[in-house]
Amino acid sequence: LEEWLRHFVRVESEKADLKVVVLDYTQMGTVEDDNVRDYLSEDESLYVVVNKVDQRRDHGQTKTDIENHIKMNYGVST
Repeated sequence: LEEWLRHFVRVESEKADLKVVVLDYTQMGTVEDDNVRDYLSEDESLYVVVNKVDQRRDHGQTKTDIENHIKMNYGVST
């Protein structure tokens, strides 16, 4: 991300009473996913939504895998 956008996200997320992060299922575990995580502090007001989960294949991540990923990487429970 551009430096000005990184700064904006940090400043605004600190002001927010509630944070909603929408993750792209097809990008979970990638550098982009890591970048999002880097701008958020563990917070009780953080909600994580996984989009495009319908693109999961038969041998893709299970619901439990996705929940564990969110717990470990975003510090929120499901």
